[in-house]
Amino acid sequence: MASGEMTSTNYYIYADSIGLNGGDISTSTTYTLNDTANDSPGGQSTSTLYRINGGFQGMDLDESLTLTISDTNLAFGTISASAVAMNSVTTTVSCNSITGYSLAISNVSGTTPTAVADGSVTAGVEEYGVAVTGDQAAFVDDRSVIGGRQIAFSDSAILSSVTVVSFKAAAASPSGSGSSYAHTVTITASANF
Repeated sequence: MASGEMTSTNYYIYADSIGLNGGDISTSTTYTLNDTANDSPGGQSTSTLYRINGGFQGMDLDESLTLTISDTNLAFGTISASAVAMNSVTTTVSCNSITGYSLAISNVSGTTPTAVADGSVTAGVEEYGVAVTGDQAAFVDDRSVIGGRQIAFSDSAILSSVTVVSFKAAAASPSGSGSSYAHTVTITASANF
């Protein structure tokens, strides 16, 4: 279902209202009573094609966070000492929290080559790391793949935040140790509600 009164590439206004007043007029530990004056009709009208929320309370935005990941299986195959192997996933986050979201590697399990420590996975050196690109990318160099690593964030609501997460691996020269690695990386989006 589509929603939103006004949008552009720079802003998103979910709803607007014309009325004289309204607000929380009475509260306790178990309830809050809201009042709307001169803003009718109040309540909700729906059909299979639309939903109309009347009154300023109807403008309360349901909290929403979605994360899609383009692929769930990546493979490097045999890694050569002469080139850096890279494989990527594209993440898309949509979040209506006015204070934004965080995208992070929340858990890593399994075996990996030596973690990159100098900011760049380099051919001929055994290293493994992650790089991110996109408007909300949290860093610009190659970093180790560890739990708790923030990879993207926004400080405000965003309709569609696309971040490319690239995993990189390099083998030492001369290669031929025959090492085999496999691991699981969990990526999690969290809203700042």
